Amino acid sequence: MTDYSSVMFGGAAIRRPVVCFQLDRDEMIGGGHTTRPGCFDYAQDGFGPVARSVDAVVDDILDVVDAGGDLAEPYAIRVEATLDRLDGENCARTVTAIKAVEKKVRWV
Repeated sequence: MTDYSSVMFGGAAIRRPVVCFQLDRDEMIGGGHTTRPGCFDYAQDGFGPVARSVDAVVDDILDVVDAGGDLAEPYAIRVEATLDRLDGENCARTVTAIKAVEKKVRWV
């Protein structure tokens, strides 16, 4: 469960269900915070349901549990369409990239 954070993307990258709890959405994007509406709409583009009340978030979490913790549709489709390289090798690619930079940089 998250609110507006990048945790949703981390969960998506490992294909785990995420529930967004945005009880304060109107205040968050309505000028009461630094957040403004942008090109990413959690309900339309996100990787899990968006709950706006305590009862709704409890229901959404229970739905995830009932589904066995699998990433449900349409969220699985959104993950595949949005994130690439979901092969479990991101850490190895990062280490390789760092080593390549280290070879080019002369450390003082």
